[in-house]
Amino acid sequence: QLNAVCTSFDMPSYVDLGIPASTATVDVKVFDLSSSNGKIPAAAFMVPVLPGHENLSAPVYAFLIEHDGEHVMFDLGPRKDPENSAPSVSN
Repeated sequence: QLNAVCTSFDMPSYVDLGIPASTATVDVKVFDLSSSNGKIPAAAFMVPVLPGHENLSAPVYAFLIEHDGEHVMFDLGPRKDPENSAPSVSN
């Protein structure tokens, strides 16, 4: 059974994720999909923009998981439908 280590002081040292033990392994590849210049206009996300903070750096990563010839990819980028985000994000 797999456990995840927690670093927060108010949590136990591990959390049982309920994942059964297995000898199977996967290959995981990480891709940095951040914009090439790494600059996103801060005004698109916040007002007022403070002097010297006109651009944001927003790393976006994608993960390719491979096992027995099968592939799954997911990313941590923004939603394609931001209007369906949590109210604090979409309003």
